[in-house]
Amino acid sequence: MKNKYFYRSLIATTTLAALLPVTGLHATAEESASNSPLPAPSAPSATNTPTADTAVSETPEGTSTTDEKDSDADSNNKENKAATPTDVPTGTRNNNPAEKESKTPVAELAEGISNTGSLTWGIRTSFNNYTGGPTSVFGGAKENANKNEFTFELEKTSYNPTTERFEAQFKGGIQYKKYCNGTDTCELDLKLENPRIVIEKEGSFIYGKVTSKQYKKSETYTNNGDVPIAELYTAGADFKHTDDTASWSNIPSTLTQAGNKMFSEFYSVGSGLAPLSFTFNTTQHPEIKRPTFDNAKFRVASNSFNNKVPYELHRSIFNFNGNIVLATSGYRFTQHQGSGIALLDRDLNQKHFTDIKINEYGATTFDPENGDFYYVGKKEETTRNKKIYTDDKTTLFKVHVDQKSGFGNPEKVHTFEQGITALGYHPQTKTVAIVTPSQLGIIEQGKFTTQPLPSSSDLLKQENFEDYSESYLYGSPSNLNEPFELLPMDDGTFILNADGEGKKDGSKVYGLMVSIDPHKTYGVTAKLLKESGTSFVSLARSAAHSNGSTIVRANNNSYSKLSYAQSFEYSSGNLSSFEPVQTEDIAGWGNLFVNKEGQVISLNGSTGKLEWRDSQTFKPIKDIDPVAIPDGNKTYEHIHGPILQLDEGTFYVPSYDASAGEGNETYSLRKVYNPKFVPSVKDTDNREDLLKENPDNSDTHQPATPIWKIVLSVLGGLGLVGALVGFLFQTFLAR
Repeated sequence: MKNKYFYRSLIATTTLAALLPVTGLHATAEESASNSPLPAPSAPSATNTPTADTAVSETPEGTSTTDEKDSDADSNNKENKAATPTDVPTGTRNNNPAEKESKTPVAELAEGISNTGSLTWGIRTSFNNYTGGPTSVFGGAKENANKNEFTFELEKTSYNPTTERFEAQFKGGIQYKKYCNGTDTCELDLKLENPRIVIEKEGSFIYGKVTSKQYKKSETYTNNGDVPIAELYTAGADFKHTDDTASWSNIPSTLTQAGNKMFSEFYSVGSGLAPLSFTFNTTQHPEIKRPTFDNAKFRVASNSFNNKVPYELHRSIFNFNGNIVLATSGYRFTQHQGSGIALLDRDLNQKHFTDIKINEYGATTFDPENGDFYYVGKKEETTRNKKIYTDDKTTLFKVHVDQKSGFGNPEKVHTFEQGITALGYHPQTKTVAIVTPSQLGIIEQGKFTTQPLPSSSDLLKQENFEDYSESYLYGSPSNLNEPFELLPMDDGTFILNADGEGKKDGSKVYGLMVSIDPHKTYGVTAKLLKESGTSFVSLARSAAHSNGSTIVRANNNSYSKLSYAQSFEYSSGNLSSFEPVQTEDIAGWGNLFVNKEGQVISLNGSTGKLEWRDSQTFKPIKDIDPVAIPDGNKTYEHIHGPILQLDEGTFYVPSYDASAGEGNETYSLRKVYNPKFVPSVKDTDNREDLLKENPDNSDTHQPATPIWKIVLSVLGGLGLVGALVGFLFQTFLAR
């Protein structure tokens, strides 16, 4: 009996002893796994980046092995090899269309293939706004509420997977009739019907049947649809293919010779038209994908940012650790909704916004080292029970910017005796400079100081200029319609471009610039750069930008005969100038930027293209293809702050959105990037804190496993040892 009870007890004890440590150890392992920094396998996570992007090049060509997904994703790091800054595209195809298309019409190629889809195109938005829109829309076409965008029904498509040639035939038409004098015969009578899209390696175009009474002429231009009216830049568009539907979005388009004839030669060949988009069913050709000849170096992301504020209100953009600070000025007496500061991520998604009241002429600067935004603001006044805001030109304000929490409250920094004309930040010396006609303000290492500036007349006399009472070398305090540029130079100084004037030998001299050194005392703080003066009145009002050694200034005159640009070289306080150049092929500078290689990246306000140009001749640089920017034309209406280069592969440029109708044009910021460039994005999220049990008190270390589980595991181990000892003891007694 004793042996029977003994063995039952032994079995129970042994079983319990065996289970306890297993349970405890399993609990320990389970807890450890839940706290492990190694993630479990999972499906790829979604991101908040745009769903697709656009590849842009005027002359894309070549073979690409990139599949559809890689060419479609809107990211700068889809390839693990970064392109060097000197990489340039090598495409050289000639997109000049033939007098007549020799291809087989799409209706024959797609015999028996029915399709669903549509084309949306605004033709030329400014033309719609000018004419008030078409007088008739027919045959299946439809128009939007503003009468400046139209939808045409899709009839048929065809696709050759070997040559990658694609065609799409649409139906419907629009007609414009204007200046009719009460009769059916009008001075302007333009009809466009049944547009057709052709995408192929030799060049992509849109065709259409056209009848156009030439304005103020007795002749009529006709096109049966076999001569292209617009060139398409598919490399600058967003392509998506999901299930049985494919779509192209925001394809930039420009006028061909036939297209210009359609408009009675109102415009110029190559000038920008509205971007177009279309969708179609791919049941008959499921293998369709983005063409391999879309191999442009740069692409335009499909996502853009538009705060719906009028285009004429000045914008400035700044880099803040891989994010973008966009400042929008307001009207003098009213605050437009959307004016203020927005913090955007690199994909142009808005993270934070504050509606601070920035002066009308947009004098702003940003200190990324400390995250402080400086600006000239507005003061609130009440007139006849109405609240208005007038420019407070004498007071400097700042707002702190935090990438996580957004914007702080405005703080007054200083009130000057006269109006502030320019603000600037020097990335080398970490200095903020503030210029008035008589004082220089300096913010350095958190300390604010001021010092007097030599008068404009003294600076002119030192360089043997005549006494000129109207000269404002530091900018006129009473006429501040546009901002003046305070350019940081490589030697730690600033150069002020404030459209200064003077007289020498009886002749007026325009565009005089001033060198300002914040680290010197009165008498040598500022000096006139006499070499900056020019006799070209077209450069009397100009925007200037610099890379620290090369300075380029240009006007925004859209008349080609009056479009001018000029460059300078600066080194250690000395300025050398090159002759002004008449830039007829630009006819309206929309914006510009000087890269570290000394090349001028210009936004052509006539063609809507981003172009790389020589900084002395301003001729296009060979082997670097232009980038067609959707709605990039007419950006010359106002030269905003310079194009922002975020890194070696990413730019941000303005575009002119006229889709809301005449008088409601807005500024839309677009991202241009090299898809082969892998950006180095600074991690500001501190995600390693998530690995800590107590991130708020890193000195308090708590065990990863609860105490009760540890105790249970220890007791189980002791129980097993006790059982084994008891078994051996009983066995010994049994003997």
